[in-house]
Amino acid sequence: AAVADELPGAMARSLGEDFTGSVEQVVQALLVSVPFLYRTELDPDPRVRRSATARISDPSVLGRITTTDADPEARDRAADRLLALAPVSGPDEATARGAVAALADPRRLSVIAKSDASEAVRNAALTRITDQRGLSSIARHAKHETTATAALEQLTDSTDLVEVGQNGEHREVAMRAFERRYLSALLEKSGHNVSTAARAAGVDRTNLRPLLKQYE
Repeated sequence: AAVADELPGAMARSLGEDFTGSVEQVVQALLVSVPFLYRTELDPDPRVRRSATARISDPSVLGRITTTDADPEARDRAADRLLALAPVSGPDEATARGAVAALADPRRLSVIAKSDASEAVRNAALTRITDQRGLSSIARHAKHETTATAALEQLTDSTDLVEVGQNGEHREVAMRAFERRYLSALLEKSGHNVSTAARAAGVDRTNLRPLLKQYE
């Protein structure tokens, strides 16, 4: 009988780290399983829902939380989780693009557009932003010049163009901003008459037209 009593304990000890590791794997799998995530998303305790967002990697679930959860902190944590998923590249880039698609906050989308995320992810974030101030910030401070240029092309406000020209971190982007602002003011002053604008600028209109065409 004594031997029989000791047998289960001896068997458990013999498993050692393998046994513990197996249990941990089962628990981890449970924590990210769809049924678990579904239950935590609907848990009446906001503290549980807030904690659960740190373990969720499905952009669609996180996006739903950002728009439907009654708790502002849970919504905010879900949005931050999406922001953390966005810079991922390589095999997980689909997750990053899904995170961008699920985000609705222009401020966080602007952070992604200005970051070192892949070009596809940066472009996806940029296409979601329509606010002129947000676009101006990206044109001035994006780490990649291609993203800054793309943001500049969407700017229409003259004040923002001047700001990009004065404070842009990429020299070529800043020069293009000043050029656009100058040409825009020149056309406005001349009543959008190319010949009049060319005379005011002291250039031949055949030389002015190609510049204007760049910014049509």
